Amino acid sequence: NFHEILLIKLNQNGQLVWDKVYDLQSSVNLMYEVVQTQDSGFILVGQRTSDYDIDIWIMKTDKYGDSTWNRTINFQNQDIGYSIKQLYDGNYILAANGGTNEYGYNYLLTYKLNTSGETIWIKSYYGNASFTSSSIISTSDGGFLTSGRIWQQVGTKGIFVFKQNSLGDSIWTRTYQKGATGNAFEVHQTADEGYVVGGSVSYTGPGSDVDVWVLKLNESGFVNVPEKNLTISRNKVYLYPNPACQFVYCGFETPNITNKTVIIKIFSLDGKLIKCFSMPLDSPEHSIIPLDISSLGSGIHIIKFEVGKEIIVKKLIITNK
Repeated sequence: NFHEILLIKLNQNGQLVWDKVYDLQSSVNLMYEVVQTQDSGFILVGQRTSDYDIDIWIMKTDKYGDSTWNRTINFQNQDIGYSIKQLYDGNYILAANGGTNEYGYNYLLTYKLNTSGETIWIKSYYGNASFTSSSIISTSDGGFLTSGRIWQQVGTKGIFVFKQNSLGDSIWTRTYQKGATGNAFEVHQTADEGYVVGGSVSYTGPGSDVDVWVLKLNESGFVNVPEKNLTISRNKVYLYPNPACQFVYCGFETPNITNKTVIIKIFSLDGKLIKCFSMPLDSPEHSIIPLDISSLGSGIHIIKFEVGKEIIVKKLIITNK
């Protein structure tokens, strides 16, 4: 039996616009995620089986579903791609699993790919467990977050969340168990810089009835977080000039921020992170930070300041150069 890939395009009323079938000339082909790309086309990810091995499979299409390129990626064996997203710069971030040992444990894989699907870098993480990724997202600090299912013979059988920086280096891994087994299907970042994970939980093991399981996490992946302590006042942060063209100056006037670091993030109005800065605040009474915005497009942007556990959001207008 051969399994082909089917892609269906529907209009806003759910009516068929077109459908495409892709024959990969292999016995088992599965697609796990499809997302629209910046050029109105689509990127698909899944697995392709050939010669008794399983490889990660990726395909790019145009807006009509016609293939423009497809690639297979081999890490070790039993390699499967589960989730892919396009980044602001047009490149892609991919969550996958690969390699198995005698216990069935595998590697959690993250690939950064260029616009043609070629590997820029790969990061592998082994946690003495079997990982099944479900969703990867880019985060507001320029890094990445992957969620999915973790299984250990003796240990956690639930949900994992894996945080990486912009280079793919591991920052932290959290696991969550409730009942006998659990699984995660989607993860999203929330307005407070935390995350929400949607999944399922079974209380008596595989094959039994399952319940919906939703977790609200803070920015460090912990549940049940106490309220944030404010460290600076919104009234003590200002921008000038605003509107700005080449540079904007960020001013801080409070003695409470001595010897701290401010993380400054600039977002487009649709919530995409455009630029991120990290600067020291080492003056006890007055700190001014210049930001080079000459490479950013004109229009209204959102600028966010993070000092300690306080988040301050302001509007920045960039004018024509």
